Amino acid sequence: YKDKEDILYFKYRDLAKVNQTVGTILADDDKRVAIAQNGMKITSENHTWDHRASRLLKNLTSILYP
Repeated sequence: YKDKEDILYFKYRDLAKVNQTVGTILADDDKRVAIAQNGMKITSENHTWDHRASRLLKNLTSILYP
């Protein structure tokens, strides 16, 4: 994920900026929708239960049957 393209990242020590950043994004419909769509695309292509199950089976197979 890329910050401000696919997701919004915040560092714990920068929490004071959260309200400002969220307010800015909420005021920009196009940017907010683009970030949401980009993030959803990456998530649906790479981070589903099927992806996790496939990786788990692959790892277990290599451990159980070296």
